[in-house]
Amino acid sequence: MDHHEDESRGGSETHRNEDDEEAAARQEEMKKSIEAKVALRQSNLNPDRPGLNIKMGSMLDHFAMIGLSRRLHADAGGDGSRLPGCVSRDLIDQLTVEFCYLNSKSNRKRLVRALFNVPRTSLELLPYYSRMVATLSTCMKDVSFMLLQMLEEEFNFLINKKDQMNIETKIRNIRFIGELCKFRIAPASTVFSLLEGRQEEPGT
Repeated sequence: MDHHEDESRGGSETHRNEDDEEAAARQEEMKKSIEAKVALRQSNLNPDRPGLNIKMGSMLDHFAMIGLSRRLHADAGGDGSRLPGCVSRDLIDQLTVEFCYLNSKSNRKRLVRALFNVPRTSLELLPYYSRMVATLSTCMKDVSFMLLQMLEEEFNFLINKKDQMNIETKIRNIRFIGELCKFRIAPASTVFSLLEGRQEEPGT
């Protein structure tokens, strides 16, 4: 009888061990599955991972570029849809941030043209336009360079005409250069050289 009990006990222990091993195997398999899912999720969220997230990011950038290009194109066309409506620091800063997502050579040229074409009767916009240029110039040096070049050329053109016409345009021009000087975009030496050249002209 003792022999049968030992066999029964041994059989039950063997069966229990098999159940434990099977449970441990299932647990290990489940653990690996969870780890794999977590790793997959983390890799999808990792911006350095080349894959679906990069493709989605590229698509979003593409759509953002199209939308902002249209808005900037409208501004450059003179319909006043964006830039002339930026009458506060928050609004101009928001447009500046949006433009950073669309940085390209052609768009920078379009932006500079829109800034240069500020309405001559809207001098209140000049401080905000200059603020945008100052912000962008930290990483887009050509924006301030192109705008200053255009303003200097316009200044010389207006002065060389030697008439009393286009007074508002002249005021807008020198005020814009002055605002850029406040933001340390236009060097003070440039302003002084322009004024000095004006004073040295005969009859002035």
